[in-house]
Amino acid sequence: MILEIILSVIVLALGYVTFNQMKKIEYYEDYVSQYEEWITVLSERIEEADIKLREIDNKGTFQSDDEVGYFFDFLKRMIGNINVLNQQVENINADKEEKEKE
Repeated sequence: MILEIILSVIVLALGYVTFNQMKKIEYYEDYVSQYEEWITVLSERIEEADIKLREIDNKGTFQSDDEVGYFFDFLKRMIGNINVLNQQVENINADKEEKEKE
């Protein structure tokens, strides 16, 4: 009788902990997906800005200028970093989908 009560309490406690952890994981998955969307939109906007800047500076006069040239280089590095981040996120999502299929 006492053993059954103790086991019941343990089962209820473990059930509550599992349910609570599942809710937290779902919350953070939603949080991460929002950031993924934000990074994707930011990446697209930066790429659009880079294309526009290259169109404006088709002769290379701005790019050769020290101050504006620094902006061009900075923008290229930022686009590269965001593309690397997007690739890492895609790899993580692909791995997650493979694990879910198994």
